[in-house]
Amino acid sequence: KFGSGYAFSRRQPPRQALKHEFLNGLSERLSNTYIENLSYERLIKNYDYEDSFFYCDPPFTGSDGSKDYQFVMNESGHQLLHDKLAGIKGKFLLSYDDTPFVRKLYKGFNIEKTKPVLYTLNQTNRYKTELLIRNY
Repeated sequence: KFGSGYAFSRRQPPRQALKHEFLNGLSERLSNTYIENLSYERLIKNYDYEDSFFYCDPPFTGSDGSKDYQFVMNESGHQLLHDKLAGIKGKFLLSYDDTPFVRKLYKGFNIEKTKPVLYTLNQTNRYKTELLIRNY
């Protein structure tokens, strides 16, 4: 609904994607949704129930040498996220970079490889595939 491939930035003028009609529909869809700014450990602890759904988008492992993130997680951080998600009552969907480390870490979960996605981070355009990992 927002168009395709447009990154929001202070250097770009605002777009009119958020029209009144769209916001009304979005408001109704998200009426039972919580959006929090917490660590994943605290968030999962607070909201993990059988009917919970968590979408997780952690910093990628960066094993391809890219420097896309200001803050990174080391391997033990990725392992802790895995361990927390492996024990939840609810469902999760996790997006990650496609690396042998991630595939090994989440072996046993449902893993799908995406089509190449255009990345526009750090003023560079490149296509990369991602993994979608889920426990359902």
